[in-house]
Amino acid sequence: IDALVTALLQQMPAESRSELARSFALTAEVARTMMLHAPVSDVTVAAFERASTLDPSDRATRVYVAQALVSAKQYDRALSLVRAERQASPRDSRLARLEADALQGLGRFEEGTSVLMTLVQAGSDASAVQNLAEYYASAHSYAEAAAALKVSEFADRAAGRERLKHVAELTKQFETGLKNLGCEIIESPHPI
Repeated sequence: IDALVTALLQQMPAESRSELARSFALTAEVARTMMLHAPVSDVTVAAFERASTLDPSDRATRVYVAQALVSAKQYDRALSLVRAERQASPRDSRLARLEADALQGLGRFEEGTSVLMTLVQAGSDASAVQNLAEYYASAHSYAEAAAALKVSEFADRAAGRERLKHVAELTKQFETGLKNLGCEIIESPHPI
């Protein structure tokens, strides 16, 4: 059936494929949730990869490939794909979350935190804070998840963004001072 569906998609007019892609995008979050809680096989990943070749300009399908790779625990491949996509959309919080998930799968949790924290500090969008909170919760860092959600209460206001920017500047200043004293630090966007 996989071969038949692929052949059908290849024969569809471009307008029909676009409509199908829009329809698929509407259910993407449901698909993402399902994929996170169900095993994803190499066959599933291959199907997404074949779909992405039908319209190389369709970024959404490449994002689905990355989600499938993360779900299939193919973190290195997912990370490469997501980083390439983020070159064109560095402030896309969904891509940043996929990058963080791939990094977490590779045992690089702090690096993933940094990716998401950068978007929060830049005031990217409301989902950036939500993604950070979910990321912490997925690692059982519930206090940090709660703190991220609390930050979102004032992050949308100009005063809140200014405060976050100021904290980031103070953090860098503090880290520089510790390094100048010869202390070893763990690079992190966290103020503590």
